[in-house]
Amino acid sequence: MSISAQADNDDLGKHVVQVPAWIGLTDQYSEGSFVWYEGPGQIYAPVFTAWANLEPDNKPNNNADCAMFTAGAWSDEECSTAHAYVCEYVYP
Repeated sequence: MSISAQADNDDLGKHVVQVPAWIGLTDQYSEGSFVWYEGPGQIYAPVFTAWANLEPDNKPNNNADCAMFTAGAWSDEECSTAHAYVCEYVYP
């Protein structure tokens, strides 16, 4: 999924309340340049961000390449960390 405006971020916050969740934003392709990965051939630069203070910080271990959503703010963390995740479904 991608979050393209504050309204999207606020709406997500209504559904993801108790636990951090992966949101599909990554800098695995180019360190420091986060993009939305929505599937093969579907990679987009963000038009909106909601990074928490001092994020992204690439910690721990200078290997934090995936973004997670926590209480309306984003942070980066190692992609191998187990968290819930958010998917977007477009109704036909």
